[in-house]
Amino acid sequence: MLRKIFCYGTFAIIIVLLQLILIIYAVTAGAAVPAVGFFYRFLTYVLVFYIINQPENSGYKLCWIVLMLLFPLYGGFAYLLFSRRHSVNSIHSRIRHYLMTEVRKIKGINPDSGIQKYLSGAGFPLCECGESHFYPTGEELFCEMLKKISEAEKFIYIEFFIIADGKAWSMTEDLLARKAAEGVKIRIIADGAGCLFVKPRDFKKRLKKIGAEYAEFNPVSLRATGKVNYRNHRKILVVDGKYAFCCGINISDEYMNFRKRFGRWKDSGVMVGGKAAESFTAMFLGMWNYLTKSNDSFCMTDCKDEKPCLAQPFSDSPLDNSPTGLRTYLSLINSAEKSIYLTTPYLVCDDEMLSSLIFAAERGVKVKLVTPGIPDKKYVYTMTRSFYRPLIEAGVEVYEYSPGFIHSKTLVADEKICVVGTINFDYRSMFLLFECACIFYGGNVTEEVAVDFNKTLNSCNFITLSNAAETRLVVRIVRCFLKLFAPLL
Repeated sequence: MLRKIFCYGTFAIIIVLLQLILIIYAVTAGAAVPAVGFFYRFLTYVLVFYIINQPENSGYKLCWIVLMLLFPLYGGFAYLLFSRRHSVNSIHSRIRHYLMTEVRKIKGINPDSGIQKYLSGAGFPLCECGESHFYPTGEELFCEMLKKISEAEKFIYIEFFIIADGKAWSMTEDLLARKAAEGVKIRIIADGAGCLFVKPRDFKKRLKKIGAEYAEFNPVSLRATGKVNYRNHRKILVVDGKYAFCCGINISDEYMNFRKRFGRWKDSGVMVGGKAAESFTAMFLGMWNYLTKSNDSFCMTDCKDEKPCLAQPFSDSPLDNSPTGLRTYLSLINSAEKSIYLTTPYLVCDDEMLSSLIFAAERGVKVKLVTPGIPDKKYVYTMTRSFYRPLIEAGVEVYEYSPGFIHSKTLVADEKICVVGTINFDYRSMFLLFECACIFYGGNVTEEVAVDFNKTLNSCNFITLSNAAETRLVVRIVRCFLKLFAPLL
């Protein structure tokens, strides 16, 4: 416990807080001079007009405008320091060269439908995916991951938001050490904030000792900056370029229920082979080349899979005004004719997503949504529940996973198309985080996700309109406040 308290992360947080206090003090002291105070407020109002005319999400613009008008003395400085556009611009020029370079080398097949054409145009090829499996629990998924790692002959690429000390990492580390001794190349990417207080002691030294290469995405800085908001939330495991996993789990004990947190933890993920696995390999290499300033490439093959299904791995980033994850979800929701099945740990909808779900239900589509029964973040849980009433009034069936926390991120449309990956139904996933997922057009994975969804409903509480309406006044007030500033949380 003391090691976690007296560590670099704690020191960094203290230094950043001191910087913010000094900035507030300097602004307050300067405002004591009438001309300076007028300038501060004038700057804020000018930036309000600037924000209104930016091509940003309307919810994001609204919460900044309200915040700046409430605190005109400090609002302009806060926006310049922490706004999405300013923070993105500071890293965009350094990373954009790398992310899509390797993915665009993969030769896909000609797209047919609208969503296929959109993703192909965004640089994510439509692939034939012969061997693919869906794993409905973190335990099954982690077991299969370890099995594939043990079979590796050439390389193992690991990219996770969190790598935490515990049983899951110990099992993984022991296996990686054995494979490294056999000459298998091992590369690992973890997020600087995701692992800040939980990664194993002497993590980098231990990896170096076994012969593994390590890179950290956006390490927590000692300087107050909005870049801290932009995290690598992707979860990818690639073995030899033949098999790739994309999932919701991190390498941390609660995801496999080795440790109990928030009741029973339900997660999921997929394994793909063939060209789809090569797409995830290329995604990893794009991030690796950016972090290490290298130029590694992967030798693509012309493999043909037996009995292939169509799959389209894709990634998303906050570096442009093209929210790929959001547009993919909206396309599937808006084009569905019979049914939409959703599982998500966080439901913080913008107006566009909320309207699409409501309209789908109103036009006769059977929309079913599963969220956690036991939350990991109470303020997000409060916001999630605030959306129940308008959804239920429109005909959406809302369920809460009663055994505990559901972290699985899946969408099934008409039981013909599905998405499995890392993308939550909230603003952070759609606009602030680096994410990845895979969309399947038919095949066994789509069927397996639909079956698992219906099976999960047996462990859920059905939320009625009266349940959603029974809310104390103080809770409704808190919800209004949280929803207003949700894009900044």
